[in-house]
Amino acid sequence: MKLKIFYIFSVFLIFIFFFLFGEILTRFLITGIIKYPENAKVIDPYAPNPYIISFQQRFHSHYPNVEYTQSRANYSVKYKINSRGFRESEFASEPEKKRLIFVGDSVVEGHGVEYENTFVNLVKNKLKEKNIEVLNLGIQGAAFSFHALNLDRFFTYKPNAIVFCITENDWVDDRVLELSKNKLPVLENPYLFEESNFRYLFHSKLIQFFYFQYYSFHRPKSKLEKLILSNVKAFEKLMDNQVDLDLYTEHRTMDSKKASGNFAISKVYFQYIIEECKKRNIQIFFVNLSYMAYTLKPYRHGNKDFAIASNELAKTYFSENKIQYLDLKDIVQNFYRKNPKDEFYIINDDHPTKEAHALFGERIASWLLTFNL
Repeated sequence: MKLKIFYIFSVFLIFIFFFLFGEILTRFLITGIIKYPENAKVIDPYAPNPYIISFQQRFHSHYPNVEYTQSRANYSVKYKINSRGFRESEFASEPEKKRLIFVGDSVVEGHGVEYENTFVNLVKNKLKEKNIEVLNLGIQGAAFSFHALNLDRFFTYKPNAIVFCITENDWVDDRVLELSKNKLPVLENPYLFEESNFRYLFHSKLIQFFYFQYYSFHRPKSKLEKLILSNVKAFEKLMDNQVDLDLYTEHRTMDSKKASGNFAISKVYFQYIIEECKKRNIQIFFVNLSYMAYTLKPYRHGNKDFAIASNELAKTYFSENKIQYLDLKDIVQNFYRKNPKDEFYIINDDHPTKEAHALFGERIASWLLTFNL
């Protein structure tokens, strides 16, 4: 009996030894391990953001529970990220009232303005009177493929309605995200480690590593991941099989003649989003926040005709499919008629000013209040 206990104890010690050895080796030799950045740094918003983590499952996300400042010559803005990785105050998993969420890119997140001046926060204050909770789940760099890939994440917050926001750069950013997906590390998702029932096990870098490998080689690709791979091939065909990722990422522009073909590629995400939301009886709204394509100033983000043509294709698509859609281009055009010498967006930054956010917020809130939310 004592000998049996000795053997068991010996095997246990050997297991512990190899586990600790593997843990140390993994921490020193394997890249792609979660590493939280220090808080309260001041960063240039156009340099790589150390508070963003990139990974195949979600493309990218903020690290949870971090604070930092984005600063340029014309502004200095604080970012406080909640435990779920959004520039939003903390919110409960189970909503106590009707919940409406906004998703979108840096414009929705509020690049260049304080949180309280974002248009989503202004909508939040308006809809609070109707006992509706509004959440800002926007994140810089998002596009249609991003929204589709993060849809299951959004669903976990149990929204009654989702507002998907469009900006003109989404039409080209989608292609950048698709091309980069397979180059991203797998399972670098801090939320898996924070929210999983086995989250304490994932504090081990060795277990993270083995889980990464399993996820990479043994998990079948989802329907959406297959759509993304198919879209990459469709884009290569659209560009005559001459897609250079680095070059395209740098210029992010397409000829206006390719607008229809490019829209057909992005359309699969709209179809996926609409289908999945309808399954769950979630109301969906699309709001087009495009503003740079309608400014009187030079358009520095590619072909203006391409952006305008893409927006018109979207308008037609949503009309044909009877999806609630709001185009805010008239706000931009009216602004320049009344203020031809003023800027709708931050000088040398190309994101809306807080005054522009106020115009967006007022219109969107009034529009949403016409529906039975």
